[in-house]
Amino acid sequence: MRFLFKSKSYIFILLTQFIYLEQAYSQAFCSLRDPLETINKLAPKPIEYSSNVIELDSSARDFFLNETGLKMHNQELGYHTIYQVSKTDEDEKDIIHVRPESTPWGLIEIAWLLSNDGKLKNFTFQRCRSPYCDDLTTNQFINKLTNLDYEQLRELLDPSLSFLSSKGKETLSIPEGSETLAIALIRSALKASSLIKYIEFN
Repeated sequence: MRFLFKSKSYIFILLTQFIYLEQAYSQAFCSLRDPLETINKLAPKPIEYSSNVIELDSSARDFFLNETGLKMHNQELGYHTIYQVSKTDEDEKDIIHVRPESTPWGLIEIAWLLSNDGKLKNFTFQRCRSPYCDDLTTNQFINKLTNLDYEQLRELLDPSLSFLSSKGKETLSIPEGSETLAIALIRSALKASSLIKYIEFN
């Protein structure tokens, strides 16, 4: 009887772990870790917000490559939670989208606030191990990116999309040492902005 009880307990533990892993696997890969806190930070006091999950698969990889010229890291694919927030009862809603981006310090995660036509309105790092993260989250720097659309963002990088353009250096006045992180940030912003078009096509 004691052996039978232990066997049943072991089976129960295995089933519990399996269910937990299945639920974890089915969750969106990239989403807000603390939705209410981040939403209030990016879009203070929205009247309402809703979320839905989209899948970025190999066709999404092709779309972003054609649209931006940027390749997607494997961990950028998968399930993503898109949040719609609004301050009024109007139909127009802003969108919050979390994107991972590869950097020399590992993957960073950026929560972007965009208008429904793809213009940047705000952002915050959800995960960032670079020593220069704080340099790029000042109001002064964020304001330089605010209301830029895809084309204006693209002008901040050179044709290779690997370095700041002359205009980018002049416009952003990057703090010393933080240029590499700023380039990763802008590359992520280009993908976030083009995501709006991807959602419309799908």
